[in-house]
Amino acid sequence: MKSIGQNNRRKMSRARRLALDGAMLCVALALSYLESILPVWTVIPLPGVKPGLANIVVVLLVRRGYVADGAAVSFARICLSALLFGGPVSFLISLSGGAAAFAAFCLCTFAFSKFVGPLGTSVLGAAAHNIGQLAAVSLLMSPSAAAAYLPVLLLVALFTGTITGIILILLERVKFPL
Repeated sequence: MKSIGQNNRRKMSRARRLALDGAMLCVALALSYLESILPVWTVIPLPGVKPGLANIVVVLLVRRGYVADGAAVSFARICLSALLFGGPVSFLISLSGGAAAFAAFCLCTFAFSKFVGPLGTSVLGAAAHNIGQLAAVSLLMSPSAAAAYLPVLLLVALFTGTITGIILILLERVKFPL
């Protein structure tokens, strides 16, 4: 069995790869929509907090060796989510968080795979996502408010990253054609 993070992609036709990316984008977008309608505020009463379910698709792609596909799915999902459910400011904030999370997923998968498993990758990705979003907020709005919110969001990242990490562990056990 090939190790996690190893480029284990089989030679795929362009059509198959496009179909894979399209299917993964649909799943990520559906999860993003689900997050927008879930009453998360009843569990975590903080503004802007979401569980990060859409990032499960991205980290799964990265951990299976589909790095470029993960980046494309992440970027396309952020663009489409902003068009459908948000606006220009939410796009910039989401893009910053998505880029930071993607970088964390890649670092954990390829540079630190001996030390960080799927749960750690998910938690660190959630923390990086929050840091990236707060960096954008500090540039667009208020640096002091973003800095004050950071410790709270890092605690939230521990919780949400653990949930998405557990889902990721369960998905990695499933044998589906990726």
